[in-house]
Amino acid sequence: MLVLCALVLSASVACEEPEETEIPDDGTVGAVVGGASNDGKGFVDWSDGTATPEMLRGPQGGQHIWVAVRMRGLSHKKLKMTVEMQRVDTGTVVKPGAVPVMSTLKPIADGEFKYQFSAITAFVKCPCQVADKRLRVKLSLSDLYGRKYETIGEITPTWSGDCSAKPSSSCADQ
Repeated sequence: MLVLCALVLSASVACEEPEETEIPDDGTVGAVVGGASNDGKGFVDWSDGTATPEMLRGPQGGQHIWVAVRMRGLSHKKLKMTVEMQRVDTGTVVKPGAVPVMSTLKPIADGEFKYQFSAITAFVKCPCQVADKRLRVKLSLSDLYGRKYETIGEITPTWSGDCSAKPSSSCADQ
């Protein structure tokens, strides 16, 4: 009987909801998607649609664009953030597709937004096929309470790599 009580007690503790103080009290949800500096820090505003972030070479041979978010009205702890980029002209999803990240956002001193996260890595498998093309960057947010929010930005990324070779067959549809 004692073991059964211990199991019931531990199950009830494990199922507790996060503290009520985690839920924002202002009732407004909002977010903006932007970029980060080439070292993955800070916040670069993409709101006017004229941003031309550089696709960067990663240390393991891949390419990426740094994405950042400023947010309010969702719980900032263990926030799931998913980035998906899509070519505006064709609607094709930029390979390899959606990039999910879960992290706790840091508070910022911005009048409109309360939290920020920089350095979401949006991978780009075929940089030559998306360089200088208009991309729609969709950022989906989901907090511990099941609340969701999406925001979209548009960019025209640049690439300094050599694009003279014929693209691989896996990049042909980009």
